[in-house]
Amino acid sequence: MAKKLTSDYVAGLFDGEGHVTIDKNCKGLQIGITNTNLNIIKMLKKKYGGRIMELKRYFKNHSKTWQWVISRKHLFIKFLDDIDMKVIIKIPQVFAAECFVSTMLDCGGNRRYGHAKELLSEINWKVRREALENLRKFNRKRR
Repeated sequence: MAKKLTSDYVAGLFDGEGHVTIDKNCKGLQIGITNTNLNIIKMLKKKYGGRIMELKRYFKNHSKTWQWVISRKHLFIKFLDDIDMKVIIKIPQVFAAECFVSTMLDCGGNRRYGHAKELLSEINWKVRREALENLRKFNRKRR
């Protein structure tokens, strides 16, 4: 196994195993990759930060699966900058995430998502809602 993750490899991994999630209230964003290879997941955490979760196995014959996720602005920027022009399949999701991140405030403290309603302008809320709608449209087309 490679000792270093290249941005091309990470983009391919994201295309195949990645996700972008915006909550229904347009307040939070999460980007992640799910895989059965814990070493790859650990390498993602080492390179980009974030956290690792072991997912529940619904059947005994299923392999153990882990998910690496990020949910902070500075981590989004680092990850998205790395994969931006290299993603092939999930271009709409990356674009939606980049739009959402552009609305995030540098608040610090507990307001890490920059979602305090009184702090965001109506334009930023509109951008977030459009990013959520675009994700939903894309996900419907894939079914």
